[in-house]
Amino acid sequence: MPQSKPTDRFAASWLYFVAASGDEGRRWVQDYSRFQHLVDMNQDCLALLRRRSWDEGAEHLRRFRAGVDAAEDAAPATRALLERWYQAVYGYYWYSLDRHDEARRAMVAAADAIALAIGHLPCLVPLATQCHEFHLHLARIARNERRWADMWRHVDDVRAMFKGSRPFCLLPDGRGVGLDDVRRFYASLGKLPAEQDDVRAYLLDDAVRMRDFDRFVREMLRLPGFVVAYP
Repeated sequence: MPQSKPTDRFAASWLYFVAASGDEGRRWVQDYSRFQHLVDMNQDCLALLRRRSWDEGAEHLRRFRAGVDAAEDAAPATRALLERWYQAVYGYYWYSLDRHDEARRAMVAAADAIALAIGHLPCLVPLATQCHEFHLHLARIARNERRWADMWRHVDDVRAMFKGSRPFCLLPDGRGVGLDDVRRFYASLGKLPAEQDDVRAYLLDDAVRMRDFDRFVREMLRLPGFVVAYP
């Protein structure tokens, strides 16, 4: 289950947008940079696991977990995001070993961590769109277990998120964060440099969003030997 990731543009720009949202965002981004070495461990672990280096990957995961646990001076939103990065690759580890229950719990924990981070720091709202990734991972798990109804339920949940009829996540206080909230955030940034304004337009393009979603679903259904039990 390769970790589906945001567009390369977003991956390179979300911190810019948070900082552009105001003083609180700028201060948070500056502090968050202290923990970049931990964030980088997400990709380091993922690279090892994709090479099927299980023992080395597991050891790297243990160091990653210890680093997250030791970040006691991190802001609450930062700790939540570090947990998000860890749980995502931790879930991939278990998925790769066909330990689906453990993988499922990690994916839910990763999405919950994003919601917790936004609850602590509302200017992190653009990260809400990452929650759809974990629903798609859950769809993959259900596919591998041949639980077709659950697979399609997760796919339909993401389709509803992208159409704005379902929130990407629920904050700890029960409020939903959906597509309209993300759009309002980007609109609030006002005029941006041309390059970042292009990124903003790209991220809010409905046609691009649904095209990428449809491509994911097609690829998920094209696995060799995979037969879908259509209802």
